[in-house]
Order: sequence, then structure tokens, then C-alpha cells
Amino acid sequence: MKKILGAASLLLALTACKKNSSDDTSRTDGNNNSGSFSPPTTSYWKIKNADHMASADGVQVNLSGSSMGLAKRFDALGYNYCHLHAFFSGNPESQVRAAVPEGGYKAYPITRTNYTGPDSIHVEFSVDDMNSASQGNYFFRATGGRVYVSKHNGKLRYTSDGTLQAEGVKYPNMQAYSYTSNTSFSLVQP
Repeated sequence: MKKILGAASLLLALTACKKNSSDDTSRTDGNNNSGSFSPPTTSYWKIKNADHMASADGVQVNLSGSSMGLAKRFDALGYNYCHLHAFFSGNPESQVRAAVPEGGYKAYPITRTNYTGPDSIHVEFSVDDMNSASQGNYFFRATGGRVYVSKHNGKLRYTSDGTLQAEGVKYPNMQAYSYTSNTSFSLVQP
């Protein structure tokens, strides 16, 4: 009887020490899928691999987390203020803050159409080009890729999956997407 009680006690002790894998969301997306994404610890926004200029302009994230934006200058490229906007439109994921687990992330594919499915995001940026040969206002949209939205201490971080290719138009011809650019970012709300 002592052997049975001893074995039962040992079994209970071993089971109590076993880690529950569902408690660790640091390396999973919002659907508990294992992944290799680790959110960066520094923030950045680049256009054509150039960094933005330092300024007091901060990242703006709405209450639901369905819209993130930032405005910065890119003097190295001859650009006045440029605006980045990543957003969800007309879908159930509009409550992004609630959908992304604390310490985890969700990966959202980029769409460039007006309609977004339940798990897709738009990424757009505008450029105020001050260069004499190409001067004008350009509007770009990412043509593919994905954005990771992660959460740490209740704050959302939006990170492009590498460099995103973009197609663009130049004002006033807003129909002909004949310009190209690229962007990359990892931005956290203040």
C-alpha cells in the first residue's frame, strides 16, 4: 500500500511540474500557431531603405487597434512630411487590440483592394517629394506581404514582414499606378 501511495504521490508531483504549453503565448500568433516571429525592440520606419528624420511626431493608434499612423520627414530622400497608415476596414478584425494576445502576435496578410477579408490589412503611405526632377505628391499602397501585430504590456506594435513593395500614383493622375517604392517599419504605440 505504501508503494502505491508513493507512486501516486510521485505521479502527482510530476504532473504538477509539467508546464502547460497554452500558458506561453510569446512565440505563438493569436491562433496559437507556433511561429518564428520575434517583435523588434526598437522602432523604425524606412522608405527606400532610408530612415526618417527625428521629430516629436509620434505613432497614433486608435482605441480598437484597427488603425496605426505616423508622419515623418525623409530629408535624405528629399521628402517633406510622409504619412504611413496601416488599417483594417469593414471586417470583424476591427477589434485588433482584443484579438492579439498579450505577449503574442497575429500575422495579417496585406490587401490592396477596397474590401478586406476577416484577416487582412491595408498599408499605404504618401510622399511629398521636394526634388526638382520628381517634385509632387505621391500615394503608395503595399502590393503584398504581411504585417505582424504584437502586444506587450498592453501596447500594440505593427511590424512589416521585411521590406514591402508598393505601387503608387502621382497627384493629380490618381488612376495610373505607374510608380514604385518600398517601405519597412516596426512601430509601437506610445
